[in-house]
Amino acid sequence: MFVSRSLGDHLLWIAAYRRLFKHFLRKSLLGLGDESMCLCEQDLLVLLAEDSERYFDMVVTTYQQKLFAFVFLKVCHRQDAEDIVQEALIHAFYWLKSRSSHEIKQMNLRPWLFKIAYHGALNHLTRGGKRSSQLVSLDCSEERAFLESVVCGRYASPEKELEEQEVYHELYICIQQLPDHYRLPLLLHYIVGLSYREVAEILQQPFNTAKSNGRRGLEKLQKMLQQTDGMRKEED
Repeated sequence: MFVSRSLGDHLLWIAAYRRLFKHFLRKSLLGLGDESMCLCEQDLLVLLAEDSERYFDMVVTTYQQKLFAFVFLKVCHRQDAEDIVQEALIHAFYWLKSRSSHEIKQMNLRPWLFKIAYHGALNHLTRGGKRSSQLVSLDCSEERAFLESVVCGRYASPEKELEEQEVYHELYICIQQLPDHYRLPLLLHYIVGLSYREVAEILQQPFNTAKSNGRRGLEKLQKMLQQTDGMRKEED
């Protein structure tokens, strides 16, 4: 039987989803190397102000994975997401080259990058570029073992493994079914890990609106997951 879960349990699954997605990107898609080499934003801005062309690779290392995760969950297609993020980073590279050291030091780099990627995704969808959705696979044993260690702290039985894959799939589908005004703050805050002030800047909304929509999105996600649980119980 599919066991109903509390909101706290679903928050745990969101955390697991976020870490799994980041791990999967690092291991299977982008291959960007060791994230321990990433710098904090202020240190990175200092280097970019000194020589943006020389140090732009650090921008890629620090932000490309999260940009990809966000755009992928917006456009639901891996190749499209990769192309959008590449275009966003190229745009950022040339914009930084054209700015003075003082202007670069005053930037809010992270929300600026996400805003570029967000508008790139919107433009892509407006042009009718949406293709068939792709769901990140859990077939790889490494990714499956990682999820088990995050949620259970041990290797799961085949039955538990199947249930976890079902929960992952349900969580993904339910997130994708949320309206954008709830889904985007939810993704940016809970999955990508941005503050609500950064979310508000990216989506060009008041802070309270972004925060309220993120929380309402989480509440709606909980209800959708409960409905899915109920449907499964009826089937059982």
